[in-house]
Amino acid sequence: MNNAHIWVSAGGWFRTRTVFFRHGRAVLWLVVGLRLFPGGSGVLQAAAALPDSYKQLLPPPLRLAGLWPDLSLSPGKPAVAPPGCQPVYHLRAWDRFRREFAAASAAVILQGPAGRIALARKMLNRAQATHDRGYRRLLCIRAFALAFRWWSGAPLAQRALTLYLQNSNLKDPAQVAPIWTMCNDAAYLRTMPPADRDRYDKLAEAANTQLVMELLSAGQLAAAQRVVRLLVIHETLGVRADPSLLSAMGTARILVRQTREMIDFLAARWRRRWTDPAAAMDIYLYARFIEPRPELRTRILRRWPAGPIAALDRTLKTSRTAVDADYQAGRLLARAARPLPWGILRDRILFAALRHYRAFLVSPVTRHDRIRRTLARIAVGQLLEQGAKPNPDITPLAAFLPAPATGPAGPSKTLTPP
Repeated sequence: MNNAHIWVSAGGWFRTRTVFFRHGRAVLWLVVGLRLFPGGSGVLQAAAALPDSYKQLLPPPLRLAGLWPDLSLSPGKPAVAPPGCQPVYHLRAWDRFRREFAAASAAVILQGPAGRIALARKMLNRAQATHDRGYRRLLCIRAFALAFRWWSGAPLAQRALTLYLQNSNLKDPAQVAPIWTMCNDAAYLRTMPPADRDRYDKLAEAANTQLVMELLSAGQLAAAQRVVRLLVIHETLGVRADPSLLSAMGTARILVRQTREMIDFLAARWRRRWTDPAAAMDIYLYARFIEPRPELRTRILRRWPAGPIAALDRTLKTSRTAVDADYQAGRLLARAARPLPWGILRDRILFAALRHYRAFLVSPVTRHDRIRRTLARIAVGQLLEQGAKPNPDITPLAAFLPAPATGPAGPSKTLTPP
């Protein structure tokens, strides 16, 4: 990002007219929440290393800067997805891009807007013709990077962004992050018509929210904390007038805060897991229902071979075969959740208990066990009242996908795996 781009982006704050700006805090959020550097479209610094006690509860933090695509005119190296993320494109797609467009990409730096837009059009046409979805995503990013800076290239950039959105895995952080980057630039720059900029404000917020949710699902708390701060950038009056999107944004913010509170609580309990069975139970529940860690569960069970933890583990293992194991598992989980503080861990454990009670009620083997079925129905009502909730599945980007065609289906095509 060059200096002119930064000033144009900063001018977008005057256009957004957000509540934060009217209270004089927008500039502070921009400076503190974002760490923009030259090159590309604004790269966040890598998430700060977590304390040692947190590293035992969370997976290794990914390099957040690796999620954002390079929107320079001629990138010199391919994008590399962080570990655990499906790449936007594989190296074979990059090699194919270099064979077809290497010379044109190198020469485009010396050309004017007309030459760059012509190359972007050629790339976009090639993207629509290829069956390799990874190569298609790469070409869409490059076409957008070449076209979005000029009025005459705005329609082409919008087509590239739409095609990328249609060919992305909305559950993968590495493929969702470029959507936010492109929408952020499309909403900021004056090259886009005002009505389209408002739409890209909403799309940027949806992509940000989706990215936060997927990072939380992957256990990347530090990255989610940094990405959720970007929500303030495009929170315009148009975004605030969209109740479903605003609700999803609020849910993402709450889940980030509650996840941090849960990890803070468990980090304090971590030090006493070998001496306090209650602390060990909390760590066991986290490793079983929140962040699956079989090796951690094994170590805890080896330290506490008898008592409530061992009894719960045995009951959960036999819940699929024994007749009354689901009922007992529901009771033990509800009892284990009772001393937990309000938040994600308590809600998920209560929901796990709810699922076991419901499995007991729908089992045909238990249809004559009237007493316990009645008690199970009472327990289900109590668990719902106490806040038993599953992990929310929020996909705000799905609302921006085009509706599926309703006409007769054409001949199927075999697409190369992304």
